[in-house]
Amino acid sequence: TASLEEADRRTRARLLRETEGRESIALLHDTLLGEIDALARREPGPLGALERERIAASLESSAMLPALREERAPAADGVGARLVAIAAAGGVRLVLEGDAAALDVVPDPAGAALEQCVVNIARHAGVAEAWVAVAASEGRLSVTVVDEGVGFDPGTVPHDRLGLSESVRGRVERCGGAVRVWSSPGAGTSVHLDMPAEER
Repeated sequence: TASLEEADRRTRARLLRETEGRESIALLHDTLLGEIDALARREPGPLGALERERIAASLESSAMLPALREERAPAADGVGARLVAIAAAGGVRLVLEGDAAALDVVPDPAGAALEQCVVNIARHAGVAEAWVAVAASEGRLSVTVVDEGVGFDPGTVPHDRLGLSESVRGRVERCGGAVRVWSSPGAGTSVHLDMPAEER
């Protein structure tokens, strides 16, 4: 019995370390360190004009989320109001549709994933408006974040880019949820998050 208990303790400690490590990677992406990491992985040499422009824009928008986290919206305003504020800080009008109050029951990591979806729109989509559709049922929450922006090919995203893999998908999966992404160049992006929700 003692051996089994010790093995169980070691397994739980390992899983906790792995979870904390993945969340650290997600936080790395959410801050300026994400661009520093990308620069460290590139081939040595001078930056081209387009590369400089992309990095400058990314650094500017990377600073958006941590700054807003320091001035969180009051709890009474809810998660929906927070997403609208993040979008507005990036110059995007965010339209909430459906049961927006249901967003207030998402686990914290899933809420951070939703924030990152909105930051990604402000950073990459090139749009002035986006939508979040929310539906709740029997302890589950379905959220779809949609923009009609430049889009991208999800199959060509390099493995070292952490935005969707850890800051969105990893966080939702650690909460027991799942993420699906539909996008193509010139056709916008839709991110669907299905996750557990606590009772109100």
